[in-house]
Amino acid sequence: MSNILYAIVERMRGENVREKIKELQKTQSWTRKELQDDQNKKLNELLSAAKKTVPYYSEVIKNPNPDAINSLPILTKEIIRKNIKRMFNPEIPKWKFIRYSSSGTTGEPVLLFLERSAVGYYHAAQWRGFSWYGIQPGAGGIKIWGVPINLKSKIIEKLKDRVNHRIRISAFQLEKIKVKNLWNTILAYRPEYVYGYASALYLFACLLEENHLAGEELGLKLIVSTAEVLYEYQREKLRGFFQCPVANEYGTCEAGIIAFECPKGSMHITSENVYVEVVNEFNRTQGPDHDGRIVVTSLRNFGFPLIRYDLEDIGAFSGKECACGIRLPLLQRIQGRTSDFVLTNSGKKIHSEFFSYLNRELMARGYGLKEFKIVQKKKNELHVYLLKIDEVNRRAVDFISDTIKKHIDPSMRVTFEFVRKIDSEKSGKKRYFVNEIPS
Repeated sequence: MSNILYAIVERMRGENVREKIKELQKTQSWTRKELQDDQNKKLNELLSAAKKTVPYYSEVIKNPNPDAINSLPILTKEIIRKNIKRMFNPEIPKWKFIRYSSSGTTGEPVLLFLERSAVGYYHAAQWRGFSWYGIQPGAGGIKIWGVPINLKSKIIEKLKDRVNHRIRISAFQLEKIKVKNLWNTILAYRPEYVYGYASALYLFACLLEENHLAGEELGLKLIVSTAEVLYEYQREKLRGFFQCPVANEYGTCEAGIIAFECPKGSMHITSENVYVEVVNEFNRTQGPDHDGRIVVTSLRNFGFPLIRYDLEDIGAFSGKECACGIRLPLLQRIQGRTSDFVLTNSGKKIHSEFFSYLNRELMARGYGLKEFKIVQKKKNELHVYLLKIDEVNRRAVDFISDTIKKHIDPSMRVTFEFVRKIDSEKSGKKRYFVNEIPS
């Protein structure tokens, strides 16, 4: 029944995911040359269409030849914000778009618009990765993830979970759950996989272990870690406790699944959907084994093209081929996108992805908050840095303070400081939250 419900909904949304999965399962066995030729063809179509139909790119793209792509400027969130009305292809009806708020860990939210057909390919790429472990669309799962703050968004997410046949566990409230009650629910549900933030998955395993529960009783086929760097100690804990494979997923809402780890341990790039570059400080493409910033071009979203979009992550290509038989190119390593927990005197740990949801709510309320950063140096104390722009943003102060006290800890002391600039980390990235409490 869950498979039928999923199929009906994805067709109603115009995503046709199952057809796209079959397509990607076929192309994954193409030769590297066939994959490269296909990618060049899609790049040429995208660049030509963008130059012809999208006002912003009609000025930026001088030569739509794929070989000249690295001469184009890097696309940033700031550029999108300034040019958002000029980023659309006006020939595509608005109903064919899905609106997203991209916030990630940078503290710089931006609105994005994705074609429904492109989103179908993004979902298909994820399910293809799951299929490498024998998991098909509609399979039951557990998602350890964020939970929206407002009621309407909560209802929408519950409906999504229902359609996708999964149980959601709040990553913000892991230590509040009644572990044995939840365990009995999960056992009866019989999920095939668990999906979530790396640090939340690790904490979940630790909580179950502390309650003398045996992870292998779930009979899981797969643990999927996403949104953060998966450290080896976390992988070992998860693999050992649940007695199943652990796969790393690398993706963004802007471009879908960029890479997915196969059973042999290689991170295969979804080259049918994205063109990935690793660039140096001069924005020139790096070869294998050389670290650089990861920039991505979505090959599916013609309505709101993202060409050479800066993900603000660090990584490197691999020049090798995988023994699994899948011919897709490989990422050798990915750095960045790590998150911390907010710590309280009562011993609670709240996942910092909470602040991503807080930022989305600030945007929805029209507070015009461009950036913020929260630093914790002591338990039960948070210091919030806000860009000093105008008096409108001062309305955000009470909302941030009240929301933190309500959802994290009522005794949390929250202080604010208006600054002219939010400093980046040493890596060059910006983060919503930094835990500076000495370990």
